[in-house]
Amino acid sequence: MNNVEINSIIYNLISAVIWVTLTSLYFYFRNKFKRQDKFLSFLSIKKSAPLILCYGNTHNSVSYTSPILEELPSTSFEYGDTNAILEIYSKFSIWSNIKPNWYSDYKPYKNSNNDIIVSIGGPKWNKTTEYLIGDIGSPLYFSSSKKGLIEKRSSVNKETLYEYNCTTNENFSQISDFGCIICEKRDNGGLLMIISGYSTFGVLFAAEALTKIPNVTIKKVIKSLNNDKKFGLIIKGSIKLDNNGRVIGESKIELLDWIGERNFHESYNYSY
Repeated sequence: MNNVEINSIIYNLISAVIWVTLTSLYFYFRNKFKRQDKFLSFLSIKKSAPLILCYGNTHNSVSYTSPILEELPSTSFEYGDTNAILEIYSKFSIWSNIKPNWYSDYKPYKNSNNDIIVSIGGPKWNKTTEYLIGDIGSPLYFSSSKKGLIEKRSSVNKETLYEYNCTTNENFSQISDFGCIICEKRDNGGLLMIISGYSTFGVLFAAEALTKIPNVTIKKVIKSLNNDKKFGLIIKGSIKLDNNGRVIGESKIELLDWIGERNFHESYNYSY
């Protein structure tokens, strides 16, 4: 083997090592930046903490008709809650690779300080949400007598209603609703989080906000909340549905306002 062949082999080996190294560095930094989620980082949760996703099932009964199915009586199904569950699962699994435990109407207990408990939908058909709204002392809640999200801050002695609305023509329906994200950061990296709305699409708007809110807005919220352990976000959204209840195009999402810990209440008994 002459010197030219030896040099060629050495060159190829060095090139291969450099290529493998650069490729490894690319995927390392890509995954690192991919997992840098400013909002979830602000929550100070441990990536290794147990993840519990709680959900309910929206359905009609003698005493209750879903807002969407009430507006579109020919429709027999809704997409909002299901899509919201997928959004939340994707958000947390990409960030931490945690395999969640799933519960329907699971009621969390006080001693679960290191768990990440995310309750999606409700409070009508998800009693975890009903329980957490009172336990956290949330200034955001729902009432069977009001068509929308209700806000009552501890510093203000009146309710503000963010009203659900649906307009329909012969081609499509336009749903406008308000969702909310309510959080309590707990000791040992635990978290209580509610993703809710008046309609199932209000729930979806709240879930999508975790991905669609611009980073510049998230930075502003984080700066305003400072070290608050409790906070609430009010999300405004709209979406079009065809006459069969299927989604037409993407939803429009806006972070309308946020509420810091000082405007939360002491724990109270809440029922819906």
